[in-house]
Order: sequence, then structure tokens, then C-alpha cells
Amino acid sequence: IVRDMLVPQAGALAGAERIHLSLSDDASVDAVLEPIADLIPRGTWIVDHTTTAVTPTAARVARWNARGRTFVHAPVFMGPANALDGTGLMLVSGEFSRHEALLPALQAMTGNVVYMGEAPQRAAAFKLFGNLTLIGLLGVLGDVNRLAHSVGISTSDAVSLFKHFNP
Repeated sequence: IVRDMLVPQAGALAGAERIHLSLSDDASVDAVLEPIADLIPRGTWIVDHTTTAVTPTAARVARWNARGRTFVHAPVFMGPANALDGTGLMLVSGEFSRHEALLPALQAMTGNVVYMGEAPQRAAAFKLFGNLTLIGLLGVLGDVNRLAHSVGISTSDAVSLFKHFNP
């Protein structure tokens, strides 16, 4: 039954140069790709923009390589406005030849593509470093806002310090 439900997807994949994914997590990437693994043509690149964990990303690349497919992890720092404007930051890791082959298409999507190295899971690690930094900064700015409010200083005045002070 499941195989019959996938027949329309097989037609949609025919002739595709690349499949781009941007999903919620590792489990969703596998849930989308695994059922159609045999339907993805060998020459079709799989480019995953999902924020994923390091170890499952390495395993996923190895699994797709073993199948004779080209899987590249390229997580992004982009919101919807960036996607519309083709701006933001994309990280890529894995075989350098894959990065070179994809670079023109990826630059058109984001304008800023950074190669993170040969190990296929490196982009996943650096994406998580960035996310942790953003979360930490939001916490610090929240603390600055609360302290400013408690001493009668506006938030805009409090953050004006950073025009002069770059920690």
C-alpha cells in the first residue's frame, strides 16, 4: 500500500537535478527520505538544509553514500524574508568537490555560502554553535532589558551602550 502511495512522487522526482529539504529535525529528514530512497534517481543531489544533530548527520551521509547517492548537509541561518531575498548564510560540509559543484546554485539561494570542511557532519556542528550563540545573546539582551527597566532606563538607552562598546 505504501509503495502505491509513492508512485506519484516517483514521477515528481524524474529528471530532478536536486532535492532540497528544510525540515524540523533528524527524524523528519529520515521520515521524508527513507520511504522514497529507491525512487530517487542516482544522479539527483539531496541537499539537506535542516538543522540536525552531528552524529545522525554523519550517519545519514554515510548511508546515502553507500546507496550511491549524493547527500550534502547545508544548514542555513535564514528566515522567510531571507529566503525571498536570496540572503542569509548557508554552511556546507563534506567532500570539497560536492561543495564546488553545488556552489553556484547555493549562492543563488543565499548569497553567502561557507565551506566548513571535509567531515560531512561539520556543518551540523557549526549550525548548532550558531544557534547556541543566538540563544545565549537573546538571554543576555533579556537580562539587560530587565535590569534597565528595574532602574528606570529605557531599553533603547540601555542598548545604545553597544554603539560604543563591542564586547
